[in-house]
Amino acid sequence: MKRVQDELRSVESRMPGPGDIHFFLASLSPDLGLPLDVYAAGWSEWGAGVGNKAKRQDMTSIELVAKGAGEMVAAGRMHRLAPGDVFFLHSGRTYDYCTGPGGVLHKRFLMLFPGTSNDILQQLGLSEVDTLHVGPANLPRVERLFRRILSLLRGKAAGYRERASAACYELLLALSNELPPHWPRTQLPRALGQAIRHAEEHIADAMTARDLARAAHCSTRHLNRLFTRHVGISTREWLIRSRMQHACHLLATTLTPVHVIGEAVGYADPYHFSATFRRMTGKAPRDYRRALTPRGRAKAASSSSTTDAQ
Repeated sequence: MKRVQDELRSVESRMPGPGDIHFFLASLSPDLGLPLDVYAAGWSEWGAGVGNKAKRQDMTSIELVAKGAGEMVAAGRMHRLAPGDVFFLHSGRTYDYCTGPGGVLHKRFLMLFPGTSNDILQQLGLSEVDTLHVGPANLPRVERLFRRILSLLRGKAAGYRERASAACYELLLALSNELPPHWPRTQLPRALGQAIRHAEEHIADAMTARDLARAAHCSTRHLNRLFTRHVGISTREWLIRSRMQHACHLLATTLTPVHVIGEAVGYADPYHFSATFRRMTGKAPRDYRRALTPRGRAKAASSSSTTDAQ
């Protein structure tokens, strides 16, 4: 649990950097009910000398060059960035990137909470992509989706995180359409796929990382390396998130008592379940369910409007 808390603390430390003209946070707490959970979106205007040196990403960032030029080094390879280029800064990897020789780099960006976003990037063939160029026919759509996500995070109307998640998925689909026709959609390693399937089929069992490794016929250390490389988080962190995502779904779609939902996702102790759920989502299970009712959404929207006005 400590590693999960450390990861969330590192996420909370991400604030605007030099040249970020607009920077809008969705929330400091992930919503485990969303397959794609946007952390922040914004617009940057970088001048000469602005950049990040040997920066290890704690979350995935997707950035669209709007004006000027930039340079990025990924895995020892130099990429020249021009308007219409999208570059990916994948979680868990290290990059150098900066303004190009012209001294101007304007870009749109969004950042994703770590977790299942890595799975979706992999399914769409984007998990190993560093840069791609968006063609003129598709560029207006891609720009519109970046602007929509930023607008949703700025306005924070009721349901904004769900709509931002949907727009982000549409954006990733649009970007995947720019890949060459025979670009490989990366398959998960067999051991990792076996572990994930075992976890999904035995969600009610009190599984550990060691149990998943045994089901995948590999060592705990090897499985942990596979999760870190392909999913972006450790086996244990993924297992906790998977349980909490299933709990979010049950809270949102059923009237099952909270303690029964806890048992259904592998927590025999209801207090342990509630404490873990609160740490991961920022809300107690009953509060999470209450916020999904019409009255709860209206109250949340009213609270958000009051906060924004202040």
